[in-house]
This record gives sequence, structure tokens and C-alpha cells, in this order.
Amino acid sequence: MELLKKRHTEIVAGRPVGPDVERTILEDMVTILINDYTANKRRSINRVQDAVSHLRDFFGDARAREITSDRVTAYVATRLAEKAAGSTINYELSTLGRMFTLTVRAKSSNQAVHI
Repeated sequence: MELLKKRHTEIVAGRPVGPDVERTILEDMVTILINDYTANKRRSINRVQDAVSHLRDFFGDARAREITSDRVTAYVATRLAEKAAGSTINYELSTLGRMFTLTVRAKSSNQAVHI
């Protein structure tokens, strides 16, 4: 009954729910992003893959729901400590944001997200 209440609260808040959402990990989102870049023949795929490698190093196999704003802030602090340029960090964050956008879009159109 408690799980039902939790799911109902998430639905009302407009958040995606279900077992696929719970199992989606960073690597699933990376796959969706790379497939999108490949399908649309984007020339910046090499730059995105570089950004993804930094995101993988920090977040590892984290579930999408575990990538919260405080973890993103910690990522920024880590990258700044590594002497990464602000523009580079912003690009990496926009890449992360694009992964979330594509994943939500895939889920809303009933495509399989969990690989």
C-alpha cells in the first residue's frame, strides 16, 4: 500500500514512474544519446563522447534517479579541481541534460529504455 501511495504521489507530481524508470542507469542514457547523434549524423559526436567519458568517470553506473542536483554540484566541484575550463564543464552538463531529455522522450513514447 505504501508503494502505491509513493507511485501516486510521483504521478501527481508529473514524474515518470515504473520499473523501467527505476532501472535506468547512466549507461542506458548514454546509449540513447549516442544513437540519437548517430541517427542524426551530428558531427560533434566525438566531442559528446569525450564529455560522456568524464560523466562516466564521476557517476559510474549510477541510476538516473541518483543523479541529483547535489551530485551534479559535486561533479562541477570535482571538474574544477581537475582544472577543467568552465565552458567544458558547461558542455558536459548540457550533454547530461540532453541525455535526460532524450530518455524522458523515449519513455513517454513507450520505447524500451532499459537495455
